Amino acid sequence: MVAWDMSLFTEAERRKKHDDDARRKRSKLEQLQRFHIRRLSVTLRPHQDSLNQERVFLPARLLTCDMHPTYIRIFSKQMLPIGELVSLSILGSDHVYLRGKVTWCRRSNLNSHVEFKDGFPYRLEIKFQFDSIIEKEAIRLFAMQFYQHFVVSGPAQSL
Repeated sequence: MVAWDMSLFTEAERRKKHDDDARRKRSKLEQLQRFHIRRLSVTLRPHQDSLNQERVFLPARLLTCDMHPTYIRIFSKQMLPIGELVSLSILGSDHVYLRGKVTWCRRSNLNSHVEFKDGFPYRLEIKFQFDSIIEKEAIRLFAMQFYQHFVVSGPAQSL
C-alpha cells in the first residue's frame, strides 16, 4: 500500500481521494454481502434410445451461480456423452423440470475448492431445448428469479 503525504494535495484533491477510497470500500462490502453461492440437488435422467431399457436417475449437484437462461452447468457422478438428451429436475426450487442436450463433459479438477461429500467428479454443461419462444422466455424469467432468490440478496440483475 502506498503511503500518501496528504500535505502535497489541495483540499479538493484530498476530498476526492477520500471519497474514492470510501466508494471502493463500500463497493467491496456490497459485493461480499450480496453474493451467495449455494449447492442444490439435481436429478438427471438421460433419455434412452431403446424402450426396453430401465429409466436411470442420476444424482447431481448444482452451484446456484451456474444457472443461466440458455444452459446449466452441474456436477455429476457419471460421465455422459456429448449430444446426449437429458431431463433434469432442480430440487429446492419448486421442482422445476428442464430438458436439454449435453454440450460438454469433463472430469472435474480434483484440487478444486468446490467439494461434495458424495463425490461428483464430472462437470457437465447442458444446453436447454425449447419447444417455443414462450417456453424460452419462461425459462429466462425463471433463471432471473432463481438468480435473485438463490444468489443475490437484493434486486434481480439482468442475465
